[in-house]
Amino acid sequence: MTPHPILKNPKNIAIYLGAWLIYIAVNFLFHYYKSPLSFASSLTNALLLGIFGSLLGIAIWYAVLYSYPERVGTFNTIINHILAALIFISIQTFIIISLNKYYFGTSDYDYVSRHIFRWIAPSVFIYVAFVLAYYIYIYRVNLQEKKQEEIRLTRMVKEAELNLLKSQLNPHFLFNSLNSISALTLTDPHKAQEMIILLSDFLRYSLARDGRQLSSLSAELQNIDRYMKIEKIRFGDRIQYTADVVSNTLSCTLPVMILQPVFENAIKHGVAESIDTVHIQLSAKLEQNYLIIVVQNEFDPTSPSRRGAGLGLKNIEERLKLIYHNDGLLKYRKENNIFEVKLIIPQ
Repeated sequence: MTPHPILKNPKNIAIYLGAWLIYIAVNFLFHYYKSPLSFASSLTNALLLGIFGSLLGIAIWYAVLYSYPERVGTFNTIINHILAALIFISIQTFIIISLNKYYFGTSDYDYVSRHIFRWIAPSVFIYVAFVLAYYIYIYRVNLQEKKQEEIRLTRMVKEAELNLLKSQLNPHFLFNSLNSISALTLTDPHKAQEMIILLSDFLRYSLARDGRQLSSLSAELQNIDRYMKIEKIRFGDRIQYTADVVSNTLSCTLPVMILQPVFENAIKHGVAESIDTVHIQLSAKLEQNYLIIVVQNEFDPTSPSRRGAGLGLKNIEERLKLIYHNDGLLKYRKENNIFEVKLIIPQ
C-alpha cells in the first residue's frame, strides 16, 4: 500500500500544519476586517475551516486510494467523490451556521447565512485540489515503480545475456585442455598433473567471479598467466608470451574473463596454424580515464582462415557494449604478419 504522502514523515506533517495555520490566519483577518463579523465569530469560523480542511485533506487520501478508476471504474469514482464532498460540506456548513446562531450575535448569524457560499466555495476548492493532487501523486509513484521494475528487468536481461556470453568463453579451451591432459597421462604424467592443477586454478577463478561483472587488471593478468602456462604445456616453445604493464594500471577494473578469449584467439589463429615460434605480447597503459590494453600476435598470412574466426572477438564486443553502452571499445587490425587487438576500457 502506498504510504500517505503527508503522514509518511514528520517534515511533511509540519509543513502541512504550517500551511493550514497560515490559511486560518488569512481567513480570520479577511473576515474580521472585511466583514461585519465579530472577533469571536471570525476566529471561530476561520478555525473551523482550518480544522475541517486539514482533516479533510488527510481523509481524502483514503477516498482516493480506494476509489481508484482502475479499481471501481471512472463513473463510480466520480460519484463517490461527489457524495463524499457533499457529506463533508453539509456537516461543515451545519456546524458553522449552528455556532453562529446559538453562540454569536444575530448580525453574525445573518451575515453567515446570507454569505454561506464564502465558506462552501473554499471547501469545494480544497476537496477538488486535494483529489487532483493525490491522483497525480499516485500516478507519479506508480510511474516510478514501473520505471524501477523496467530497470530491474533490463538489468536481469543484461545479466542473463552477460552470463550467456561468459558461458561461451570456456568450452573450447576446456575441451582442448582435457584432450591434452588425456594424452599427457600416457606420455608425461608429471606435466599432466601440472596441467590439471593450473586448469583447476583457472576454472576456480572463473567460477568464483561468476556473479561479478568487473575484476582488477592484476587479477585478470594472473589468470592469463595460468592460461598461458596451460597452453605452453600443450604447444611447448612454439609460444612466447611477454607483458609490458604500467604499474598504475594494475588496480584498474575490466570485465571478468575479457582477456582470455583474446589470447585464445591468438593461439587458435596464430600458434595452432604455425610451425614457428609465435610471440604474443600484451601492453597496458592508462590514458586519461581509459585503460588501454593491446594484445599482438604473429600469424601466417598465407594460412587459410579457420571456420569461426572472430567469434571470440564478437563475444568480447557484445560484452563491452552491454556493460559500458559503447560500440567502439574493441578495435583490431592486421598488418603484415601481426594481428593486433585493442581494448579500451572506461575507468
